[in-house]
Amino acid sequence: MKYVSLIFVALLFSVTGCVSSRMSNTGIDAAFRDHNYAKSTELLRKGLEAEGENGRDRLLYLLDLGVSLYTNGEYKEAITVFRQADKIAEIKDYTSLATEAATLLVSDNNKSYRAEDFENVLINVYLSMCYAALGEVEDAAVESRRANRKLQLMKTEGKRNYKQNAYARYLSGIFFEMIDEPDNAYIDYKEVLKLDPAFEMVRGDLVRLARKLQRYDDLDRYQKLKYPEPQIKKPAEIIVLYENGMGPIKIANPEFSSIPMFRPRANTITGAEVIIDGNPQGQTVLLDNIENTAITNLQEQYAGLVAKKIGGAVVKTVVADQIGKATKNETLGFLAYILFFLADTTDTRSWLLLPQNFQIARIPVDPGEHEVKLKFIGGGDSAPKKVKVSSHGKAFLGFRSY
Repeated sequence: MKYVSLIFVALLFSVTGCVSSRMSNTGIDAAFRDHNYAKSTELLRKGLEAEGENGRDRLLYLLDLGVSLYTNGEYKEAITVFRQADKIAEIKDYTSLATEAATLLVSDNNKSYRAEDFENVLINVYLSMCYAALGEVEDAAVESRRANRKLQLMKTEGKRNYKQNAYARYLSGIFFEMIDEPDNAYIDYKEVLKLDPAFEMVRGDLVRLARKLQRYDDLDRYQKLKYPEPQIKKPAEIIVLYENGMGPIKIANPEFSSIPMFRPRANTITGAEVIIDGNPQGQTVLLDNIENTAITNLQEQYAGLVAKKIGGAVVKTVVADQIGKATKNETLGFLAYILFFLADTTDTRSWLLLPQNFQIARIPVDPGEHEVKLKFIGGGDSAPKKVKVSSHGKAFLGFRSY
């Protein structure tokens, strides 16, 4: 009877205590979308403190806190936070991705949140952007490589059908050029073209580096394919890293209510025109659609998750039957059966402050100080930002729209 009582206590906690503190704190999201990043950061820090070291939503708070700090230009603080998140989200055994066990007796909501695979990768993408903004290019290159290394391990060892992240790979190419490793940059740019053949910007990069590296066979092939010759008329460059919209949210799947699915959030903005010193200089180009990645990744796990949930249902039925037999009380067994299934709520937690997509623009400029802003395609402008670019240097600027 003692153990039966403990089971009932655990079940009652599962039914009544599975509300996510982060997901229910809508004030954070409202402050962030109102561009009040100091407020969203304050609320996230308070939530993180309340979670403590072992809180089930600790990782969620760290992920969103990192984004809030990054968006507000607090890059060093963001790096510290993302490092903590990366440590918690670290996958130690990629082979377990293909066989990980679903919760059998209680709700997934009662477990500490572990990042979705694509979220785990984006931690390193954000770290690379933080380092780039600080001008610490070698560290930025390392993080871009780590992002794609994670994806490679998920594919080869975890048996996930994932492809490399074109955005992280393209940033990696830029970083390698900046630290004078053109061969590595060339490899990255070639991989980007394989991942996203429609991304025309990288074609000019390939032509430029093929000529620099004396890869004349490649150069001849690019010219036959009519890849554009780069027209670099100015020695410096501003690289705009643009996060557009709000990423999708998780809801219960209507086909199987205890399994989650991602639902897109509305966004009327499709891109942005880059305005430098009052003059239009080109448009951003989409390179990583987080919304599509999130939806597709979860869909690929659907069959396995359903099978595990069905297996869990069988276990719950058996355990409830054993409780009834052990207590010689069929009513108690039936009550345990009901509590088991009431406890099996859908885990709809996710990284809420992610953008819908990542976009990029590369604008040649003269050395010196410049004012940069974005005119959003779909309505509105960003606040202007000042940046100083050295001779033959590159400066990274981040922007966000909702």
